[in-house]
Amino acid sequence: MMKKDSSETVSERVKIVFSVKEILSVVLKLTVVVAVVSMMLAVVNTLTRDRIAVNERKKTEEALSGLFPASEFDEIDSIPASTEPGISVESVYTAGKNGVQEGCCVELYVSGFSTEEIHLIIGVAAEEYTVVGVEVISSSETPGVGAAVLAKNGDYLKKFENTSKLTISDIDTVSGATITSEAVVSSVRTAVNIAAVVLGGDNNG
Repeated sequence: MMKKDSSETVSERVKIVFSVKEILSVVLKLTVVVAVVSMMLAVVNTLTRDRIAVNERKKTEEALSGLFPASEFDEIDSIPASTEPGISVESVYTAGKNGVQEGCCVELYVSGFSTEEIHLIIGVAAEEYTVVGVEVISSSETPGVGAAVLAKNGDYLKKFENTSKLTISDIDTVSGATITSEAVVSSVRTAVNIAAVVLGGDNNG
């Protein structure tokens, strides 16, 4: 009887050892799978991020050319700070043709309704600092009214053309897309103020 008990104990121990080995084997396999998947996701993320950056750069170049056709652009080193909340100025480009300064383009990000910022480029003419146009590089605003506010060649963005520092605030916000339209108004006002500093040395904002 004692031998039987001893034999059963050894058998149980062997089972336990094999169970531990099986668990460790599964854990190891899962670890390898997770590591491989993580590496694949990292590669995909890098490729996607690079592709997005390339696409945005292409859109930026197209926007600059659209605002000031046939002009040459120079990115300035010292960017005036924005005094408007929720706005981050990315770049400022001066536009010139045949040695004559035509204006500048202000590239910025502004907080809208979505958690992702709106990426805009705003052209401002050197003469009287009037707005040439507003180009949307990227946006994740709500489909419908919010997205319609930012529609390329849409009615709302066209309202800003030829406006100046004194008339920008006359443009009303859009019902149902107040936050998005207010973001555009603030962005255009910021661009005009920056243009006044870059093109004319006006530091009064």
